[in-house]
Amino acid sequence: MRLISIVLVASSSAICFATTQASDQPIRVSFCEVISAPKTYDQKLIETRILLDQTEHALTAYDSNCKPGQDDTQTAASLPDSWWTKSKEGKKLYSILKHNHTAEADVVATFDGAGGPYGGDLTPFRLTVQRLLSVVEIRK
Repeated sequence: MRLISIVLVASSSAICFATTQASDQPIRVSFCEVISAPKTYDQKLIETRILLDQTEHALTAYDSNCKPGQDDTQTAASLPDSWWTKSKEGKKLYSILKHNHTAEADVVATFDGAGGPYGGDLTPFRLTVQRLLSVVEIRK
């Protein structure tokens, strides 16, 4: 009986550990899918490709491939301040935006699909970027 209890406890711990590990993995999804179903992705960690522009009031994320009229595609984006000077991709992004160009970025971010408006441009959604995976310049 004691052996069975130990096996059950060990199995329960392994299941909890596996569940925790799986929930830390981002959901890979297109940005158009995210904004078309904001409640589905609200507070979820996602991996997606976005375009980033610096407006007068905020850093804005969007995807030009989204269908016109597919909700409002503008999303406030936020990155930790230290990324602009410490990470290679952050420096690259800063340089692109400083020259008033658009950046295409693959990111891991938490999506806020409810509770807006967000940012200086009062967008309906927000992306809090956890990791910049890649950044390239897109000329306007």
